[in-house]
Parts: sequence; structure tokens; C-alpha cells
Amino acid sequence: MAFHYLKDALNHSPQWYRAHCSAEDGGSPALRAMLKVDVRILDCDDKKMCYEEKVGLYEDEWNDVLAGKSTVVSVTELEEVLQRDGVYENSPAELYSKPPFTQFARLMKKEGLSTTDLDAYLKWKAKDDNLKKARAAKATKRKKSGKDDPPLTLEPFFVTSRRRQPLPEL
Repeated sequence: MAFHYLKDALNHSPQWYRAHCSAEDGGSPALRAMLKVDVRILDCDDKKMCYEEKVGLYEDEWNDVLAGKSTVVSVTELEEVLQRDGVYENSPAELYSKPPFTQFARLMKKEGLSTTDLDAYLKWKAKDDNLKKARAAKATKRKKSGKDDPPLTLEPFFVTSRRRQPLPEL
């Protein structure tokens, strides 16, 4: 499967490139292609620099757009890129300060549960759910194959050579 990136719009923020581009060669070909597009759009391309240095130029131009010193792209376009990168939506402070996580915190406090108790419950719940899935998959497989397990009988385990005799009456 080919990797797709935007050719006429910004792909990622400078923070994203800092996190993913740790080598002078720019890392993967897809990452290099995305960075080339982004520096071309912000008009800060310098062919003599390595990819790490290009990220620095890109960040400087990005900050100039945010400060209003450059009008190459709009601030709303930069915000869209940040939302796509998950800078706003996926930060722990942003994510865990909304329901249902606030409800978890209130319920834990009300019931006197610690995070250790919650962790133990979540592990147990995951194991229980996996067991139910495995049983359902096994039942489905058995139903599809048309083979039912033979009924269990205890007779073969208790057959002896000596037959049981009634007790004499007293």
C-alpha cells in the first residue's frame, strides 16, 4: 500500500517533525516528501541544508505566520494541521478533563477506590472479555464444522469387573 500525503496543503506541524525526524537524512522517504512539500508551501526551502535544519527553518516560518509576520498561509490552516496531528485533541490534559473520565474520577472518589483497585479491575475485565470472545469463537467454529462434542458419560470410567451386589438385610 502506498503512503499518501498532501501535495497542496501542509502535512504536519514542526513539533511532529521534531518527534519523527531525528536523523540528518530525514528518515523515511515519505517523511522527507512531506517535509519537502511543507517547506515549499511556507516558502522556506534551502536545498543546502539537511532535513533536521529544514525542520528548524520550517518552525521559524511557522512561528512567523502565527505571530502575523508572514502571510504565506493563514493561521486557520496551521490550526487545522495541529488538529490533524492531534496536538489539541489527544493531549492528556485535554482528553482526561472531559466526560467520561471526570465521571470515573468522581465515582472512584465517592466509592473510595484507588487507582490500584481500578487497574486490577481493568485487568480482570480484559481477561474476562477475552475468555468470552474465545468461547464464542470456539462455539462458532464448532457450529460451522457441524461437529458437536460427544456427550460426556461417566460409565466408562467406573466400569469394574465386579458387579455391585445389594447389601444383605439385617
